[in-house]
Amino acid sequence: PPPILWAWFRTGSEYFGLFVFLRGMVGVGEASYSTVAPTIIADLFDRPERSVVYMIFYFAILVGSGLGYIGGAYVSL
Repeated sequence: PPPILWAWFRTGSEYFGLFVFLRGMVGVGEASYSTVAPTIIADLFDRPERSVVYMIFYFAILVGSGLGYIGGAYVSL
C-alpha cells in the first residue's frame, strides 16, 4: 500500500545525513585496508604460500558481500 511505502521513505529521510556520514566512514575503512593488506601479505609470506593467502583474502571479500545480502534479507523479514 502507498501509505506504508511513503512512511518508509519518510523515515529514511530523517537519518539521511547519518547514513551519508557512516557510508563515508565505511569507505575510508575499506580504502585503508584494501591498499595496505596486499603489501602486508607480500611481506609476511613467501612466494609459494603467498598465492594461497591472497586467494583466501580476496575470496573472503566475496563471501562477506554475499553474507551481507543474506543477512540483510533475513533482518528485513
